[in-house]
Amino acid sequence: MKIASGRNTATRFNDYPHFRQLWIQVVMALLAVAIIPLIILSRGMYAYGESMLRKNILQSLKAQVVDHRDAIDRFLEERTLDLALILDNSQGLRLSEAGTLETVFGSLQRRLPCFQDLGIIDGQGRHLAYVGPFHLETRNYGKADWFAAVMDQGVYISDVFMGFRLEPHFIIAVRQMRNDGVRILRATVDARYFHSRVSGLGGHERADAFLLDRAGHYQTRPRTGRRLMALSGIDVGDPFQGVRSETVGETIRLTTWLARVPWLCVVQVRMPEAFAPLHKARTVMAYALGLSAALIVLTVVLTTNRLVALLESKRLSIGRLDRQLRRSSFLASSMDLSQGFFSELRDIQANIDASLAWTRDRAGRHGADEIQTEGLEQIRSENDRGRKALESLTAFVRPTEAMVSPVELNGLMDELVAVLSGELRRRRIRIDRDPQGKEITVRSDRAKLRQVFLNLMQNAVAAVDTDGVISISMHGSPQGAAVTLVDSGSGIDPKDSQRIFEPLFTTRRDGTGLGLSICRDIMAELGGSVTVDARPDPGAVFTVTIPREIPDGRGATTA
Repeated sequence: MKIASGRNTATRFNDYPHFRQLWIQVVMALLAVAIIPLIILSRGMYAYGESMLRKNILQSLKAQVVDHRDAIDRFLEERTLDLALILDNSQGLRLSEAGTLETVFGSLQRRLPCFQDLGIIDGQGRHLAYVGPFHLETRNYGKADWFAAVMDQGVYISDVFMGFRLEPHFIIAVRQMRNDGVRILRATVDARYFHSRVSGLGGHERADAFLLDRAGHYQTRPRTGRRLMALSGIDVGDPFQGVRSETVGETIRLTTWLARVPWLCVVQVRMPEAFAPLHKARTVMAYALGLSAALIVLTVVLTTNRLVALLESKRLSIGRLDRQLRRSSFLASSMDLSQGFFSELRDIQANIDASLAWTRDRAGRHGADEIQTEGLEQIRSENDRGRKALESLTAFVRPTEAMVSPVELNGLMDELVAVLSGELRRRRIRIDRDPQGKEITVRSDRAKLRQVFLNLMQNAVAAVDTDGVISISMHGSPQGAAVTLVDSGSGIDPKDSQRIFEPLFTTRRDGTGLGLSICRDIMAELGGSVTVDARPDPGAVFTVTIPREIPDGRGATTA
């Protein structure tokens, strides 16, 4: 059965340009309100997180540099202790004996492959014994700077220098004071081994770590390929505590002084490598911001599009309602005018009755034949039928004051069928009524019940269209009555069964979407209800439940 809705409408009521311009404005405003604060907040959070992460990364780098420095200091200290232990254990007596120093050096090399040679020297700087790849047995170091320093300090680690071997190296020397003189144990550290201990920094494979003396000369080779003892160009300055950091171009330079030797430990890390976690966090945040913005855009667009679609639908429904109201206003005006027309028709019918009476009287006096008499009687009968139909129509459309009175439902339904009889005959629709039984009477508002059943009957006629059946059945009970209308039309889609009573909802092109909504509101006012048994085929079933009496507080004047 086709019912009233607001889906189908004339194109001229489409407000697409207006609402779509409004939609664009709303979308832009909502996106600005949502995304701009998101960008500002994200930027603020990123700036704060970046500063904290940079600080943590620098702290981590400084901690690694400190560990690196301490490792170098421990290495130098341990090698110094190794030499001092050898000198103390031998007490300087047997190291100068033939083969003794070689044995000690061999044992030391197997455990610590960092020493290149080993020599025992007396207080005048002469070698008492030497083992190593160089021929230094006859060399005298009495005038060497390192010799004077070890004689003065007892332990000495030199800067890198050329010396007699004419290649860069540095030495570690320890002194032992004896009754018969001074003994100095001197060792040369393997530069390549020492470089391997200094050049790397844990956690940063491409970090460049090297040592500088007080004058800024390289004590180990940097990754730039500069040679040992070359001037670095780095301002060393005075010794300081802790670790200092500075940015040089795309490089972070961290410096700290060793404790055992006046060497500056320098570590240089390229910023992209040092701040790789920051770049990763930046990428993750950019993806998160992009995803959040995309979700916001999608939500705003879909939501506003849905709302604008509803606005367009409601606007179209309002357009249809406006047309229906104009039509209703026209019909109401026409009905006011029709009252005079109906009065004129009644006068004409009265004149016809008078003329018929005069004609029959004349025909009786002049001996009219049987055919003439039957013709006059047929005219009178048809005139009476027309007068009754006109009186029924006039009574049906005449405005009445709301009043509660006894209403006999079978008689009310007879009136409706009589009013619609012409339309029913034209469409060849048959009314199937239950066999007439006892009267079913309720105390209600006759005019409102008539309006409800008229709307339902008109919907049923529209659903059947032609060549169909409308079945009407009634059942009374102590609580009231139930009237059921079943049509043989196309039925109602079950998914529309919850919406057919909504105002302006229709499935008919020429429907208003108000009929069933009015029925529901009227029955709610009278204390009853109207329900539908939706089924796609065949037909639909509407049931009107009417209470025996209208509940207190509802209805109108009691007759």
